[in-house]
Amino acid sequence: MLFALPFLMLFFTSCSSKSDETKMQIVENESQILLEYLIQNGDYINSPDAPAILTAEAAYALQDKNTLFIDLREKEQFDQAHISGAVNVEPAGVLDYFTNVIDAPSFENIVFVCNRGQLSAYVTGIMRLLGFDNTYSFRFGLSGWSHDFAKNGWEIAVGNELESALELSPNPKLPETKLPQINTGKSNGFEIAKARAEVLLKQSSEKFLIDYREVTGNPEKYYNVSYWPDDAYSVFGHLKGSVQYVPKKSLKPEAGLLTLPTDKAIVLYCYTGHHSAHTAAFLQMLGYNAYSLLYGANSFAHSKMQNAGFKPTQMWLESHKNNFPLVAGQQTNMPAASDLSEVKSVQGGC
Repeated sequence: MLFALPFLMLFFTSCSSKSDETKMQIVENESQILLEYLIQNGDYINSPDAPAILTAEAAYALQDKNTLFIDLREKEQFDQAHISGAVNVEPAGVLDYFTNVIDAPSFENIVFVCNRGQLSAYVTGIMRLLGFDNTYSFRFGLSGWSHDFAKNGWEIAVGNELESALELSPNPKLPETKLPQINTGKSNGFEIAKARAEVLLKQSSEKFLIDYREVTGNPEKYYNVSYWPDDAYSVFGHLKGSVQYVPKKSLKPEAGLLTLPTDKAIVLYCYTGHHSAHTAAFLQMLGYNAYSLLYGANSFAHSKMQNAGFKPTQMWLESHKNNFPLVAGQQTNMPAASDLSEVKSVQGGC
């Protein structure tokens, strides 16, 4: 595989009062170093493993299979109801927890949990980029685990407001440009990735999740990315002005990544918002101002998706609701890793 050489830039110019001689210091663009590192270490976002999402049923089946559930919600929410055996670690503490508290590779599976599945997808995306390939989120979050969460979550999130306003004609990508500039002060790919992850995991969800009403109400502010295949984009339709980027293909440097703007917010949407949350994490690691659209196309064209025969995993349906048990109270001791084996079914699908 061929990799692009790091971009070089002129960073500093000083003029001596005693001469016209110019001194220049050349430094590498950290985002290019990071991108090359991510490509060399599996190119997760363009790999068959992306997005690392389980069904709620598959997650439930893994409870006794050397699996650690990490609940990302605030403590008050966790104490009210959570999956038995789960530990409560908010996103800002995840990296420290993996580094200093647990032996992460000793678990067969580490499953992140949140209310709707999109915060956990974002965190999983970051941890996957750091090399933790035993991490997962599960589809629809606790809405898929429990009826009680569904009635205040995915059940009221789906909508049909834009079904008649979708475009069919394609919109062109922008000309290629350079990657964004990031400055962590680190010099190798892993250290840059870790430094970026520390920053991103401390962000509030408003920094990476966005509602479609904000996007459609302010079209001049956003570069909309329809992150789904040709048939969905050109036959089903897409948000007005959105540009197609094919999942697992178009975000390679030679295939479209460099056409993303560095001076404008990027909003990605997929079917459910899970895949786009993984992808927003990847783009933010590189320095892009990227968001994932909450609930994906389910938020604005849910009935049309049903009528078009989309896959069940791509839509919120009554059949996704389960009644798996939850417990209340503070967390118990962290479960120990064991030698039990597992089946990690239904990952990598959108």
